[in-house]
Amino acid sequence: MRRNRIILLILWIISLVGISFAGGPVTYGFFTLFTIVPVFSWIYILIVRFRFRIYQQSEARTLVVGRKVGFKFNLQNEDLYAFAGIRVQFLTDFSSVIGLDGNEEYELFPMTGISKETELVCKYRGRYEVGVDRIIITDYFRLFSTTFKNKRMVEVYVQPRLVHLTEVRHANLTVAATKDTAMGDSADILTREYMPGDDIRYIHWKNSARRQQLMVRKTIGEDQPGVGIIMDSCRYSDKPTEYLPVENKILETVLALVYYYLENGIPVQNLYLEKKLAMSRTENVSGYDSFYGKMNSFEFKSGRNNKTLFTMAGSLNDIYKNRMMVFVIHEWCAEIAKLAEALSSSNIPVIIYMINDNAEAVPVDNNINRCKIIRVPVEADLKEVL
Repeated sequence: MRRNRIILLILWIISLVGISFAGGPVTYGFFTLFTIVPVFSWIYILIVRFRFRIYQQSEARTLVVGRKVGFKFNLQNEDLYAFAGIRVQFLTDFSSVIGLDGNEEYELFPMTGISKETELVCKYRGRYEVGVDRIIITDYFRLFSTTFKNKRMVEVYVQPRLVHLTEVRHANLTVAATKDTAMGDSADILTREYMPGDDIRYIHWKNSARRQQLMVRKTIGEDQPGVGIIMDSCRYSDKPTEYLPVENKILETVLALVYYYLENGIPVQNLYLEKKLAMSRTENVSGYDSFYGKMNSFEFKSGRNNKTLFTMAGSLNDIYKNRMMVFVIHEWCAEIAKLAEALSSSNIPVIIYMINDNAEAVPVDNNINRCKIIRVPVEADLKEVL
């Protein structure tokens, strides 16, 4: 395009020199032609700009991260002259259109259209626009082009993906907990510490001797010890390109871990901030759909920082009843270390998954016993990281 403009300029200068020194109808004709060509090119571009039509449609408006859905768009020429040099650019920050090249150029003959059917994949949970973002129009002589925003956008609501984990490599105690829960063969599952008022007929003498303290059999209806998960609830930016990937990976990690533990017979206690500290307990897989619904509609807020979350969580005695605690966070703070230390001192192992692309964000001076910190990149495959 730049080359064409240079050639036109050279021809215009030559014709200008010609009419200055020679004159004549031919010379003036060339000068007039080379002068009006760019004018007509811009007029043509403006006409196409305001007469061009584009229609696009997604097969569904409610999608799931990573799941393909049908997508089609139609470029339409409703006038009596051809549209040349039409290109479309797609939104790529949060979604991708499969099999279509944004550099492909289309020519639309009078009263015709071009229809393209393909598939769309969304990368992150949230509500945002997908599909054709901008249209680029080039004139016949390829002297100029203009880009304008597509006004007929498609907005979709994307739900988080559930990643099915076959193992959680960093939590070795989970294997033992799963086995005990499934077989009913563990002292920790069948008994608990004696409390004043308990019926002495329920004292388990063998376990009491092993533990060097009185232990009583659990009765039906008592909560079984499980895994506690504290989820970072803070929005760390006002730019969707920055906060959507982080929030998506936090939810994806929590959902994957919860389903894994439930599938292996381990109840899960979940803590996160809403208007106040919210705590829910899911006993088995049948209750997972309800938990998924809560996470699907969960809103991250800038005021829900980890300092507040972990300070409030640390004041709850219920979290000390869990076999293990899991923190899913994006940023570190002193309150996280304080709670991890307190839990470790109570012989409760802590696994911290830090959703962050920056390796320096992970504290290097962590000396908390029974605590592991695993960094999870925002675009990581959870089956490879967890």
